[in-house]
Amino acid sequence: MRAQRIPVAMAIPAALTVAWLGCHGGDSNRCVSSQNPPSVDGGLQCGLPVNLNETDQAGNVIGPGAFGIKVVEYVHVNAGGIVETNTISVLLMLAYIDHHLDTNDTDIGVQLCKIQIPKVDIPGQSKPTVFQTLPALLPNIPKVWVKGTMTGHDTCDTFTTEKAITPLGACLPDPLSAVLPNDPASQTCSGAFDTSQKDDYCNAKPMCLYDVDIDSYPGATLEAQNVPGLDVDLVFTVMRSWVALDGMAATNDLLLGTATFDLQVVPFACRLTPMGGGAQRDCNNDELKIVMKINPDITQTPGQDSTFVAVRVPSDTTCQDIIDDEMKIFGR
Repeated sequence: MRAQRIPVAMAIPAALTVAWLGCHGGDSNRCVSSQNPPSVDGGLQCGLPVNLNETDQAGNVIGPGAFGIKVVEYVHVNAGGIVETNTISVLLMLAYIDHHLDTNDTDIGVQLCKIQIPKVDIPGQSKPTVFQTLPALLPNIPKVWVKGTMTGHDTCDTFTTEKAITPLGACLPDPLSAVLPNDPASQTCSGAFDTSQKDDYCNAKPMCLYDVDIDSYPGATLEAQNVPGLDVDLVFTVMRSWVALDGMAATNDLLLGTATFDLQVVPFACRLTPMGGGAQRDCNNDELKIVMKINPDITQTPGQDSTFVAVRVPSDTTCQDIIDDEMKIFGR
């Protein structure tokens, strides 16, 4: 039987984020030490010991702590100059935090669970243009490891991470800076993608594309709806997502603060169903250019911090659990 998840009150993220901003905004009265047990409903209490690892009933460390992470991203969307707007997107992750208590450094294994590509409201269209990842993508996303640090051992001590960089559908020699490959004819990886070895598949491989969602097309496939003037069904892309966290430990089981992020989506092919009827076919160059033009360029909204909340979950929690139980784990 799976362990019961730790319940989280719906008001926790907003209330504690306000407290965190107060602690780190020069108002010392907002963050005070207390000998009482942590009570998230009663406010933030600083100076209580923190151990992010998983422990047994005797307090012995038995492995990294598992945390579900929800990032609320404030994004600026630019679709080829046709549409330019600000909106909100959500990123879900599963993280395994190995907290080195002697140094306060952490090794963090990050599994990307859900990304949202913002909808694009094209002028004159009754419905927005939508691009969605295939459900089969999620289990095949490789885990990445990054370093994190804490400034101490207690609640209210800061917690920061390096950028957790996840390429989707590509092997990259430099995960952050390499130009994303976009030519399946010359840049397809050798050897079939083995899902059982997903975290090691790209070892010793050059920059290349691979079929991450196992649908017989290279890269990461997106289902498309309401592409203007075209009945596009599928868009084949390579993507790169990264996120970095800067916050604090609110309790042993809760981290929160602000996040920086980026998401690049590069279409290189598509398939459509002709409006006049007929079988689905590959897009020609002109049709692909339309898709590329309305593919949203996603950046952070200037002057608007994105936020994150990380909640401890049972060690056997999966990405699908994080998605299915998002409201139960993180609240609204």
